[in-house]
Amino acid sequence: MKKYLKIYNDLLSDIKSKKLREGDLLPSDQKLVMRYTVSR
Repeated sequence: MKKYLKIYNDLLSDIKSKKLREGDLLPSDQKLVMRYTVSR
């Protein structure tokens, strides 16, 4: 699976499972870079 799809699916899952709620901010670029070992 391509990395951008993995990130997308993980964020979508967090939204659907209510880990991220309305009004919450998405993780920062830096946190995503560190979590998924990708470049910005």
